[in-house]
This record gives sequence, C-alpha cells and structure tokens, in this order.
Amino acid sequence: STSRHKVKMENLYIIDASGYLYRSYFAIRNMTNGKGESTNALYGFIRSLLKLRKDFDVVHCVAVFDGPNNSKAREEIYPAYKAHREKMPPDLRYQIEWARKYCELMNFPLLNIPEVEADDVMGSVALWASSRNTQSILCTSDKDMCQMVNGNICILNTHKDNLFIHAKEVQEIYGVRPDQIIDYLAITGDASDNIPGLSGFGPKTAASLLQEHGTLEYILDHPEVVSGKKREVIEKEADKARVSKKLVTINTGVEIPQDPEFYRLKEPETTLLK
Repeated sequence: STSRHKVKMENLYIIDASGYLYRSYFAIRNMTNGKGESTNALYGFIRSLLKLRKDFDVVHCVAVFDGPNNSKAREEIYPAYKAHREKMPPDLRYQIEWARKYCELMNFPLLNIPEVEADDVMGSVALWASSRNTQSILCTSDKDMCQMVNGNICILNTHKDNLFIHAKEVQEIYGVRPDQIIDYLAITGDASDNIPGLSGFGPKTAASLLQEHGTLEYILDHPEVVSGKKREVIEKEADKARVSKKLVTINTGVEIPQDPEFYRLKEPETTLLK
C-alpha cells in the first residue's frame, strides 16, 4: 500500500450537513443578505462548523449532504416513504447549494452522493473508519444513527451542549442497546419520515418488549407474548413492521472514498471567499 494510506486518523468527525441546514433554517428567522435572499440556514450551518472546529481539534472530517433523488431506494421498498413531507422551501434549496460551495472553498471535505441519503453515507464512512480503528464521531441529532454506535463509533449532538452518546447513553435515552435500535424504530415508526411502525406502540412499549424478548423478529413470530389488543396489532401488522425495519436500517454498503487523505482538512481557498 502507498504511504498515504498509512495516514493515522485519530478521530473522524462525520457531519450531518443536511440535518444542520434544516435545523438552522427553522431555528433562525428573518435573516437575509443585501439582495433579500435568505441566509439563515447557511449562517447556522457555518456557525456550527466553526464551533465544532473550535471545540475539538478537528483534523479529519466530512460534511455529508443528502444526494439528489436521495429517497429512491426507500421509495422502492415503500412508495409512501417521506410522501407527506412538504416540498423543500425554495429559499432553503439555494442555501444548501451555497453550503456545499462554502465547503469547497474552505477545503472542507464533503460528500453528496446521488440517490443516497446522508444517513447511509454517514454510516458507510463510520463503518469504514471503524474498521481502521479510527474513532468516528457522528455529528447529528438524528436518533436513527444510534444503531451505528459501537466501541469505535459514537454520536455527538452539538445542539445539546456537545452531548456525546455512547452505548451507555443510548440505553439510558431509549431503554435499548444500540443493536436493538433498528427494531425499536421499526416498532415505534417515525412520523417525520412517514415510517408506519406498529399502530399504538409507543417508545415505552417498544423498549419494554425488546428488553424482555430481545428482537422484533421474535415478537412477530410469537405474538402470544403480548396480550389483548396489542397482540391483534402484531398479528395484523407484522408485514408493516418488517417493511418499517427495512426503511430504518442504515445502508452501510455505499461506495465512499477510502483514502484518509480525502478526509483531511486543508487550507481554505481564501482568495475566493468573499
């Protein structure tokens, strides 16, 4: 192998750029440039990146964006996936483009893979880094990413005072282990992504069922472990739960750059930054 592949990455910060932009868009109001164009999402995004670099000694990182037509794979499994979502506001769309441009000018590594959601890219990068014994820090507030948490992968919620979420915290927050998060989400569903789950099963029920019986598959195969109305739901909606499980499972097989150099922060192109 070439010498550049021997670059040691201590920590790799994997940033949910789409999540940061959405969050800033709705959290910061009435901010425009001289031309009257909205700059709220871009401002919040840049501020988050700068804060991350200031708070942690970031050497290797990547900002991950939802690729064009990113829902394709999941819509093929379940056509109603994200179907109820309102169209992206036009003044967010151009700010996302600006955010990508900002990353390019700052020489901040970014990934924007067509037909792939940010989650799947983030998971794939984290798994690759983990296999090289690099600590991956997933900078996101998306609970789906908790399924990736292991000895080499943790979550950093910068919106909650730099809260680190390791396996212990996943258990404390959701009542299940990281390896049970997929089943947990398949049971509860997710309204924001239009993932159905099991009707009337909330987080507490999901957690206690998984604590007691281990996996969703076991519960679906043995509906008798649940009594009354809930048992009927399990018998009737088993297929729906299995589809939900497919939808919430992060695809860690996305082709991503496997050269540590790609993820290294470089000097910005300051001449072009206005």
